[in-house]
Amino acid sequence: MVNNDNEAPLEIEQKPAINQSEIFSVLQNERRRMMLEILHKDGPKSLRDISETIARIESNSNEPVSNVRKSIYVSMLQTHVPKMENMGIIAYNRDSDRLELTPAAEGVTLYLETVKKGDIPWSHFYLGFSIVAVMGTISIAFNFVKWIYSIYWLVFTNVIFLGASIVHVNRMKHYKKK
Repeated sequence: MVNNDNEAPLEIEQKPAINQSEIFSVLQNERRRMMLEILHKDGPKSLRDISETIARIESNSNEPVSNVRKSIYVSMLQTHVPKMENMGIIAYNRDSDRLELTPAAEGVTLYLETVKKGDIPWSHFYLGFSIVAVMGTISIAFNFVKWIYSIYWLVFTNVIFLGASIVHVNRMKHYKKK
């Protein structure tokens, strides 16, 4: 991994592939998910910086109380970092207090679909639209709807799927650049 602060990259030990149940055990904790998102977005950071960011998020304050920051730092240091380090997802240099994602983290971050409040995941969008497309096709095929011709329905659904796919691909490219 490239380090943005001109420090030498951390020594990363290759671990066996992470299975799905291990990935879910990592992602079941919100602080670990936040740590992964921060490292994925910002690159290598100190554990202190990550703890500070998580404290701001959890306390909804730009200046979280000192004991909150310390509590988060200690829980990250004693629980979350060792678990993720043992699984080979992150590399942690205790001397410099630096964390960075390992290549194995890519398999984990695929499961982190960031969905903004009021938005839906792409998988749900595609499922919902597929159901609408199938129901429309059945309605047209059995003449429940006589005012829409099947060719128009086919063109409409294909254009919508194509447009949604283009938007999805562009968003994923933008997300990966972060």
